Amino acid sequence: MSGWDHRVGPRELIGTATLNERAVMKSLFRHLRRFATEENGLAAVEYAVMLALKTGAVLLSITNLGLNVSGVYDNVSQSLSDLGVDAGGGAKGGEGGHH
Repeated sequence: MSGWDHRVGPRELIGTATLNERAVMKSLFRHLRRFATEENGLAAVEYAVMLALKTGAVLLSITNLGLNVSGVYDNVSQSLSDLGVDAGGGAKGGEGGHH
């Protein structure tokens, strides 16, 4: 079977490393374990997830609003064109409202 063996834990990984790599990995695992068990670490993760969800909702809302506003302007422009009014500010064939 190829790929990573899910039964390999920190001890097995550390056993195959050099002395300096072992120290770094032990420190990393110690910090990760402490972060995972501390309440502040869990709260930070929860806040990050909530922030990501809220950011996604805001982006979707802004995108939807932009599409709706664009549709309104397209409809107004088409209606003005159907009435013979130049969307640039004047009637077709006229002077365009300039005096």
